[in-house]
Amino acid sequence: MATIRAISIRAERRDNSRVKPHHGFTLVELLVVITIIGILISLLLPAVQSAREQARIMVCKNHVKQLAFGMLGSENVNGFLPTGGWGFCWTGDPTRGTGLRQPGGWVYCILPYIDQSALAQIGADQPSGSSGQSAALVQLITSELEFLYCSDRRPVGLYPNTGATQINVNSASMVNKIDYAANGGDNGYVDAMESFQPTSYSQGDTPSFWVEYPQDTGINAGHAQLQMAAITDGLSNTYLVGEKYLDPDSYTTSSGYGDGENAFIGVSWDLIRTSAMGMSGNTYNYEPPAHDTPGMMTQLNFGSAHIGVFNMSFCDGAVRSVQFSIDPETHRRLCNRADGEPVDAGSL
Repeated sequence: MATIRAISIRAERRDNSRVKPHHGFTLVELLVVITIIGILISLLLPAVQSAREQARIMVCKNHVKQLAFGMLGSENVNGFLPTGGWGFCWTGDPTRGTGLRQPGGWVYCILPYIDQSALAQIGADQPSGSSGQSAALVQLITSELEFLYCSDRRPVGLYPNTGATQINVNSASMVNKIDYAANGGDNGYVDAMESFQPTSYSQGDTPSFWVEYPQDTGINAGHAQLQMAAITDGLSNTYLVGEKYLDPDSYTTSSGYGDGENAFIGVSWDLIRTSAMGMSGNTYNYEPPAHDTPGMMTQLNFGSAHIGVFNMSFCDGAVRSVQFSIDPETHRRLCNRADGEPVDAGSL
């Protein structure tokens, strides 16, 4: 019996000796796997980033289309494009329509045509210029509206009010902003407009005050009622509204040029941009739109935070992503509604 048991134990030991031990991954195998994963991520990440950027561009494009739709809707109802208002010291007044008597700018004028009629009626139950209306309009300038912002630039919200004191609305330290601007033409008259604005309702309602008021060559100007017939270069050859340039260093501080006041003020670099970049003697210099660049401050031109392109709508309602590399002369011609110069659509 003992002999049989001993034989059985030896046989069991032999069987156990044939079982190979289980091992985990070796260090070399782990390094190979990690390397492969890293290569896959490096190949995939640019594609993911590109897809996200294209999505943000598309969202921005939709915002531009919405704003253009509002401007053209206003023209269809009123017979003229929305006015540029009275100046940056004025905010929209709900009792004064969308024409020459309206101190607010084009963004305010299009509210009823982009499903924002409730905003356009804030303060309408108060007399024009009254303390009650000035207090009520604070709700307007502190409304957070998604279509005013480019998601590549800054989130929807309120930002510091660093501009001039408003005449017809109470002060607010944080206000809404806008990342888009109407086409103000190919000259520098926005500067002249900003320095030439009434200081009271009575002055603004006096026709003689505006006799020498300069007019831009684009589609939006202060104290103007531009009809579509004035766009003689063709609706598909003239900018309507699009993205404006901003210095990234001032996205959230509003410390840069052209971004100081709320979105519903009158004529200002905040709301209107041009292709003019200053003068040499009596001649304007022209520059293409620019990609947002840290430390580069300018309140004059169009541009965006997107890679390679900025979104613009044309007066026919079409929206296109235009290359930053667009020829400066072509860009100038697209800003001028009636210079008679041809435009090469292929150069966009």
